[in-house]
Amino acid sequence: MHTLACTLTLLLALLGSAVVDAAILRAGSTCTYATPQLAFAAANNNDTVRVRSGNYPGPFVITKAIRVEGGYDDCSSSARSGRSDFHGNAPAQTAESLLRIPALAGQVVLDRITLRDNIKSTGDGGGLHLTSTSVALKDVEIRDNRAYAGNGGGIYLDNATVELVEDSSALIERNRANAGGGIAANGNTARILFDLGAVGAAAVLRNNRVNTNSGTGVGSAIYLFNGGDAVLIDTLIEVDNNEPFGAGSAIAVADSASISGLTLRGSNLLSHAAVTSTRYSAIVAAPAGNAAIIISDSLIDGWRTGLILRDGSARLDRAIFSNQVGGSSGGGIRLLGTAQLEGHSLQFINNGANQGGAMAVFENASWTLFGAPGLPTRFVGNGAVDAAGLGGAIYHNSTGSGSINDSPTDWGLVEFLDNSAATGSGTSQSHGGAIYVDSAPAAQLILRSPLVFSGNQAALDGGAIHLNRGHLRLDARVGEQIEFSGNTVGRDGGAIYRATGNQLLINQSAGSHGNVLFGNNSATSGRGGAIAAIGAGELRIQAPAQFTHSSANSAADYGGQLYAAASAGQQSVVELQGWDGIGRGISIAGGYSEFEGGGAYLSGVSGTLDWVQFGTPTQPNRVFTSGGANLVAIGANTQITLRNSSLRYGMQSTSGGNGHGLLVRSGASVLMESIFGVAGTPPAPGQAWPCQAATLTHERHCSEIADNGDINTLGGGVYVESSAQLTLRGVSIDGNLGNPGALQIESGGNVTARNVRISQNSGGIKLDAGAQMDAEHLTLTGNTGIALELANNAATSMTLARSIVWANSSGIVKGAQATLNFDCNISQSAPFGLNANPVLVDTPRGLYRLGAGSAAIDLCLVSGQSSDLDGHARPAGNSYDGGAFESDGSLPDLMFADGFE
Repeated sequence: MHTLACTLTLLLALLGSAVVDAAILRAGSTCTYATPQLAFAAANNNDTVRVRSGNYPGPFVITKAIRVEGGYDDCSSSARSGRSDFHGNAPAQTAESLLRIPALAGQVVLDRITLRDNIKSTGDGGGLHLTSTSVALKDVEIRDNRAYAGNGGGIYLDNATVELVEDSSALIERNRANAGGGIAANGNTARILFDLGAVGAAAVLRNNRVNTNSGTGVGSAIYLFNGGDAVLIDTLIEVDNNEPFGAGSAIAVADSASISGLTLRGSNLLSHAAVTSTRYSAIVAAPAGNAAIIISDSLIDGWRTGLILRDGSARLDRAIFSNQVGGSSGGGIRLLGTAQLEGHSLQFINNGANQGGAMAVFENASWTLFGAPGLPTRFVGNGAVDAAGLGGAIYHNSTGSGSINDSPTDWGLVEFLDNSAATGSGTSQSHGGAIYVDSAPAAQLILRSPLVFSGNQAALDGGAIHLNRGHLRLDARVGEQIEFSGNTVGRDGGAIYRATGNQLLINQSAGSHGNVLFGNNSATSGRGGAIAAIGAGELRIQAPAQFTHSSANSAADYGGQLYAAASAGQQSVVELQGWDGIGRGISIAGGYSEFEGGGAYLSGVSGTLDWVQFGTPTQPNRVFTSGGANLVAIGANTQITLRNSSLRYGMQSTSGGNGHGLLVRSGASVLMESIFGVAGTPPAPGQAWPCQAATLTHERHCSEIADNGDINTLGGGVYVESSAQLTLRGVSIDGNLGNPGALQIESGGNVTARNVRISQNSGGIKLDAGAQMDAEHLTLTGNTGIALELANNAATSMTLARSIVWANSSGIVKGAQATLNFDCNISQSAPFGLNANPVLVDTPRGLYRLGAGSAAIDLCLVSGQSSDLDGHARPAGNSYDGGAFESDGSLPDLMFADGFE
């Protein structure tokens, strides 16, 4: 019994001690404890120390998990109208932190306390030093403290945690240290958790500094090292204009074996330094191989650089980077090493740097950006501000990838507006108004719709994008668009410049695509108003793609829309695949060049242009002087194939010039042909989508050169210069103006024509002295002036077989010394063929087909052609019909096209 009684007594004692109420201790003048430190020493875990308003000199040490409440009016009431001010003795130095809390279980709460004016001579933590513990702040001010030879001027965390009491705030101001002038967090369990504070006004870190004035200090506000983390929500980090330069960063994340995480949400990082040279960067995680940075709904404004990241990762959502300027590269963001950036709905506004006004990417770093419905990513007014500036918005000098909207599920509008690369006087390095790519080995950028480049400019090359060493893929999704509009350069590539060795691939992914629009871009004193592709490389465009220009001023000296040129020995490929499931889905119109190639200028390249429309009635391609308003092919290494394409409405803006439909110069070789078949039938690799002539409207053809030139043009439709070669297969040349209007062949030029109609031009074909032509199945009719003229020169020669020359103002005019070999023709001019009515009629397909009773039907026993200009098989009867069209035996009840009945 005695033993049982003792046991019960001990149990009751233990239970009693477990439920003892926490005590309230009062400190201050006339209170139980005269100083806060006496109360701290007497307190037990869970006690509350209430401190009267007033000033209390430190240092202080708290060794229990207690609550410290300041600002009480007296020693007995609960009224709190002031603050409790814990202070050091600055400018005198001390060996102690103002408040030190060593390792303990539980949490210390500081409420309405100020920690100020303590200068710690050695070691860390001038104001508050925490070791392996947790402190919660409520309406706390920590200001004007300094770790003279250590880190953490305001707060130092040694594997400890500092956080905010819910819905409260804290002010950390004018503190100073070697690193982490405001807060330094050391260790992989060190945490800054400002995530529960007052909405919009949680923590404020203002005008904290580092000890050095050299610009090499790190983390004027926050320093995370050895794995320390920070979560900053509704936090303000601010530097005023009069704060001296010294730090390299406001927030620094140091290299660490473990991950250091930095999260900002709803926070503002603001620098008000008006003098560029006094600015430093907002966030620097370099070197910081394990940094993991998350920023959302935050503003970073006015720094030298917004974010510098090496090797770690960053996820950014709805963040704004604005008015950063003064850095060598990447005003908004700089990525280094193997850093990886993913950004959604970001804003880069008015940032500037020598390279990459908004963003610069180096070494092996990579980036991917996305817009979202109603929340675009935007680059606006950024600039590469140096005279040798590169990349007004983005400078990519990394082997890593870069992409926009490269996701099957996550994308939205991304805009590059009014960015620039050294628009003043500069050197040959001032390139890439929006994006500049330069990496060896060449990097690949993938940019997907919806995407806009507008109003960007560069002093020299690449108004929107400059590919110096790098490949670019542009892909527009069905129902969306990629737009390049109003971009300008002083030299080459108003929208895009592709240097040698690179690939520019537009809509080359599998499947259907949306439109890529190039509108009103200009290379004001250079080449390629929209695109300039220089040297070896690839330029491939898949429909739909539209090139337009509405300005009354020339867009380039050469190549008002497209310019591609390569030197001997450089392999350059230009491929335009325009079939869009209906017809010609690539339109090159509105181009205007000072000299040649208002639409396109191709030199030294191997080009294939399928289903391309050059010129429209409202958007003709033009040149100011010289010729080739639609297309120029020039140079001995130039080989161009046009299949199922149309060259129309080309002209000189004043009058004259030559070859405004097609100008073939200086040894170039051009093949223009129609590829027939059932519309929509997938072609074999390397072949064109077939054209089904029966599906076309009246007087439209699978391949055509029409409505070009003016009365003063030489060869308004086509002009072939000396040593150049042109082959026409299944082409209609109609309605061109000039002298002649259709085709002129210069001395030394050579043309082969099969199944070609030449009609309603102001003059047909003219061979200059020494020109040569081989023609079979031509229909020359309805032309004013001379249908066919051969210069009086022994070197001028032509073969004309199975053709019709009829109902022209004048037929065939041959110089006495010229050679004209003819076989099985109908001709209005004897003796070059049968002078008999071919009965040319208008049908639902168009003019100048063979009507009933035509002398051209079954005229010839042999032919080298198996089909006609509409793709109909030859022969339709017992023998081959003369002219471009084979009769199908129908008898249209229509007016005879030649005016005779």
